[in-house]
This record gives sequence, C-alpha cells and structure tokens, in this order.
Amino acid sequence: MRKYRFKNLVVEDKHLLYYPPAMYFFVQKNNHTLVQRLEYGLNQAIDDGSFDTLLYSYLAHQEALSKARLNSRIMHKLSNPFLPKKRLPLS
Repeated sequence: MRKYRFKNLVVEDKHLLYYPPAMYFFVQKNNHTLVQRLEYGLNQAIDDGSFDTLLYSYLAHQEALSKARLNSRIMHKLSNPFLPKKRLPLS
C-alpha cells in the first residue's frame, strides 16, 4: 500500500470494491417525447456498445482506469439494493 500526505489514508492495491451506481437524467415531467427519445437513444447506445466507446474515449476516464490497474486487482462486487434487478425504462 502506498501512503499519501494524509496520515491515515492509504490506497489498497490488491483489492477493489465495486458498488454499482445509478445514473439519472432529469427532464421536465411533461416532456414525454424527450423521455422516450432519451430512453431509446441510451438503450441503443448501451446495446450497440457506443455508450462505452464514448465513455472510455475521454482522457480523464482513460487515466483513472489506467491508474486503478483493474486487471491486477481482486474485484469484490457489492450489491446495491437500491438498483432494480433489470434495466428499467427511463420514464
């Protein structure tokens, strides 16, 4: 483990905790057309892989993932009881 300038803070370099987050988009509640379009577009992008391609194309994301060294860590997947079991529509 590496020590940083914070006396009691260390970075664990063998293990990784993964806690699946939620992502929300807020739109005006009466704008059903926008809700449907966002739902369709995001689901298409996730299904065809273009969402991940765009996400990972940002330099800041690339640097963070590189520094995290995910391939050399043991990942412990935690459950998020606040997430639905399957992907729900955005509306």
